[in-house]
Amino acid sequence: MKIISTLKNPASLINVLCIFCGHSFFFLRSRMNPAPQLLPGIVCSVFVLICVLLLPARGWTWEVNTHEDLTKEAIRIMETVLNPYLINNLGLEGGLNASVKGGTPRELMIRGSNTEDNGIRFLNHFHNPISNAGLTGSGESAIKWSLRPKEAQWFGEFWSWNDAREYYFKALTFETKAERDENWGKTFRALGQVMHLLQDSANPSHVRDDLHAFDDGLHDYMAHHSVT
Repeated sequence: MKIISTLKNPASLINVLCIFCGHSFFFLRSRMNPAPQLLPGIVCSVFVLICVLLLPARGWTWEVNTHEDLTKEAIRIMETVLNPYLINNLGLEGGLNASVKGGTPRELMIRGSNTEDNGIRFLNHFHNPISNAGLTGSGESAIKWSLRPKEAQWFGEFWSWNDAREYYFKALTFETKAERDENWGKTFRALGQVMHLLQDSANPSHVRDDLHAFDDGLHDYMAHHSVT
């Protein structure tokens, strides 16, 4: 029944297929010494297969509703501190409900925590504390992922912690309100994306490099219960 449930969930199935493709590539590469000229073709084929499979769906670790609940609850707990700080120290009238480009700080942090799993970003959400590596054969450590240099190029905007700091600086120093509002929006969006990575780090599967698309008791429990 667990396998059937997973097959009905495109994101979970794609998670499995993507990891399988990554491991298959590294296995084949280790056996390709007699014919290295075939390696570029294998790389291309695996990459295309992964992209085709992942375009229409998202990969979950915690379910998206769990990330949303965790972010909402974190904001709720800190609201009495955050609101006065945003208003009095940063000049954002309305605090967490201030209007910046893309939405409010509250909405943008929630959106960021929801969208960090988009595409193949989820491959970089693991960290093995023994080897300091990410998901075996597929991604990089979540720590390196979250601390990439500002505005590093990937597939779209990166949303690292260093990006958040850069956007924050621009939001405080740019001359026009439109420029400041744009960078405030990016600041809170990036914070949400990084919050997602912190939330994933509370899942043992993410710090033991365990494949958990078919069975993860903590993940499944949280998917069916309110964080609050």
